[in-house]
Amino acid sequence: MTDPQTEIAELQALQQGAAEKRAQRTSAHEGSQPATESQAPAAEDRAEAEAIAGAPGAEEEAPAWEKTLADLASDLEGALAEIEAATRAHPALALLAAFALGTVAGQLFSRR
Repeated sequence: MTDPQTEIAELQALQQGAAEKRAQRTSAHEGSQPATESQAPAAEDRAEAEAIAGAPGAEEEAPAWEKTLADLASDLEGALAEIEAATRAHPALALLAAFALGTVAGQLFSRR
């Protein structure tokens, strides 16, 4: 087995790299907005989204949808990273789970 401290250091390095790439992607996506706005805490984002959703006008709703989609994409990235880590830790279990999921999906979509 590997040393837990080494694994923690590797995980922190991966998280730092992911945060940097996420910041680059959001800054490229939101070219007209400052980078500090994309790094605001989630609570402030939710409060702003609620304020925009309550205001009339279609122009103001579009940024709320974009921000919501960006948050969902970020959450999905996190979930996929966790799944990948679990798959690397337990490859046999991941293969068994994938086979079971495929079997269940096949039965759901079969024409019988």
